[in-house]
Amino acid sequence: MGVIANFKQVVRGGDVRLHPIVTRLVNAETLERMGACRMPPQGDKE
Repeated sequence: MGVIANFKQVVRGGDVRLHPIVTRLVNAETLERMGACRMPPQGDKE
């Protein structure tokens, strides 16, 4: 958990995209405190 919490400090205002599995493993409240927000689903790029 500490590594993910430190991402906020490393990125410094930029966006970090987490794999969906990570978002299921980490408490939603913790992600929100880090400034996480949901992205709209992206379709296949062909």
